[in-house]
Amino acid sequence: MWRVFVGICTLIGAVAATLEILDHWQRPASAPPSVSQLPPAVAAGAPEAAPQRTDDGDSPSSPPESAVPATTESQPTRLAPEPAASKVESLINRRAIPPGTVPTMAIALDGDSSDVEFLETALAQGESSAELRLVPGFFKPAFRERGFLRAAYDGDTETLARSGALAAVDRVLVGRVERSCHATGQIDSDLVTCDVGLYFKVIDRNGAIANAGHVAVAGAGFSEDAARDRAFEMLVQQHGKRVISPE
Repeated sequence: MWRVFVGICTLIGAVAATLEILDHWQRPASAPPSVSQLPPAVAAGAPEAAPQRTDDGDSPSSPPESAVPATTESQPTRLAPEPAASKVESLINRRAIPPGTVPTMAIALDGDSSDVEFLETALAQGESSAELRLVPGFFKPAFRERGFLRAAYDGDTETLARSGALAAVDRVLVGRVERSCHATGQIDSDLVTCDVGLYFKVIDRNGAIANAGHVAVAGAGFSEDAARDRAFEMLVQQHGKRVISPE
């Protein structure tokens, strides 16, 4: 009887060992891994990591380049608007007009700046009278530099009217000064002669040409400046009345 019992136990043990071996080989293929075998992030329930960039730098979740707004550096810089040009009215000097009721004539000559200033002053000093005051410096240098004076001499008197010059004075004397100097050499090697010519027009308040003409003189001196000054002096003495008077 005892032998039968031992035999049954031995058989049962063998069967149990066999089942345990089969369970060990089948568990990895069918049973899920335990918590202790999982990575820490998955075991703790952490969200899945973002996808990594590829070799060309793009990411599946990155927006296309056209959707990314341009930076301020790529936008063109806007330039401030340039200031407006000065009006023609600002190119005349009304303060040059003397007070009183005596008729006035503004002088505006074109040419070399030193010649223009000298001859305008010489005409004003030599020909001003109780009947007519000549006004040098009525037009600012920019009026000549921008070509308005030459345009007026060529017959375009609209600028004179638009600037208010014709309304501010009774008449305007416009002209062009030409000068050439050379050594005489025949009498004295140090003697210089300057030929000076003045082309002029007198414009009335209505913009009409009241007088026009050309005068010329030759002055001599022992320097170019002295010969020029003598020529201007002679021009005023000999032709001043002719230049400022209407025909």
